[in-house]
Amino acid sequence: MKQIGKKIALLIKEVKSPEELRILLVNYPDSDWLQEQIFEIEFDLFSKKGALQ
Repeated sequence: MKQIGKKIALLIKEVKSPEELRILLVNYPDSDWLQEQIFEIEFDLFSKKGALQ
């Protein structure tokens, strides 16, 4: 299970859009860890997007 978590962690770091994050949530709906990671990444994406405008 830890190996899968490491692979997912690497994958979500490559995500460039909120839509890609939502796809991961659909595929792994019961993962609290994943939901937490996605929240942090979405926050970072929106922060960067706001800084560019």
